[in-house]
This record gives sequence, C-alpha cells and structure tokens, in this order.
Amino acid sequence: MKFAYLTIDDSPSPHTDSLTDFLVERGVPAVLFCVGERIEANPSPIIRAIEKGMVIGNHS
Repeated sequence: MKFAYLTIDDSPSPHTDSLTDFLVERGVPAVLFCVGERIEANPSPIIRAIEKGMVIGNHS
C-alpha cells in the first residue's frame, strides 16, 4: 500500500476554514504549515483546524 501526505503551506489564509471543511467532509487528513505572523493576526482558523483534527506545523 502506498501513502501520500497532503500539506498546505502558508496558513492561515482566507480559505483555511472552507478548505479544512472540504477535507474533513471527505475524510482527508492534512498538515497545515503556518506562518507565525498570520496566526498572531488571526488565530481562529488554526484553532478551528486543530478542533477538526488537522495537524499544524510551523513555517516561521
């Protein structure tokens, strides 16, 4: 069996909520690599992504 890992760079963005909803609805796990300054400016999308089961990485 082969596996692929979905990573999403430069999060959060204006599309983070809709993207993570889309992935969760389809049972697709992902790792969101975040930019620290963006999290400071708007932490809510990342908090919701964590609550949805996404894994968070750091791109600071």
